[in-house]
Amino acid sequence: MPAAISSFVGRTDEIVGIEDWLSSARLVTICGFGGLGKTRLAQEIARRIESRFDDGVWYVDLAPVADTSALAHAITTAGGLIVPAGRDPVDYLSLWLADREVLVVFDNCEQLAAAVAEFVTRILES
Repeated sequence: MPAAISSFVGRTDEIVGIEDWLSSARLVTICGFGGLGKTRLAQEIARRIESRFDDGVWYVDLAPVADTSALAHAITTAGGLIVPAGRDPVDYLSLWLADREVLVVFDNCEQLAAAVAEFVTRILES
């Protein structure tokens, strides 16, 4: 997670609600107009609940990713993984995640929404 550069104030209802959802759901999406503070809210929640996940939190910032061919690399890099040559990155990541507890926070998905949705669906299905 990127370091917080200021303290977080307010949004208690949103924090509590999202933390509750993350206790029982495998996928939670925070959406809204630009500038509402979705990124800051997600980062704050991830910091607060990081200890719930034995294998930590991955923060995947997709803002610099311009095309779908770089998506898998951005995700595995965020987790510190190197996909062996010739392996399908989604299959590799699915196997790697199967026995682990990781919170993956995707940010700035707008330009790759369909590809991210497909990637996440494949991971969750496996």
